[in-house]
Amino acid sequence: YVTHLEHLSDAEQAFLTDYHTAWTAHLTDTTTRHFPQSVWKALDEPDMVGQPNLDKYVWGRVIGEEPVSLSQSQSQYDDEDIERHAPHSILILPYRQLQPLVQEGRMELFL
Repeated sequence: YVTHLEHLSDAEQAFLTDYHTAWTAHLTDTTTRHFPQSVWKALDEPDMVGQPNLDKYVWGRVIGEEPVSLSQSQSQYDDEDIERHAPHSILILPYRQLQPLVQEGRMELFL
């Protein structure tokens, strides 16, 4: 999850922290506190969360100051098969191709 807290003043960050605390307490008091125990147990079941569709196209942006390289074929990298993308480039690709770079912190996803 990417935040841009560095762009906020100290007062704005303090407000967000207090707001998050109040909102979390409100949700806990009005909803989750009233869930029966069986609901909480169901959260641990393996099929509670479906598998992601790795072939779905997503928006991603190269972060940091180093370019990233992606292979067109996802097989062994051949020099002519590699695309290099400059910092701050925005790409639309299947998540399967961006996933390793997102996990390494070299790309971020857009919603």
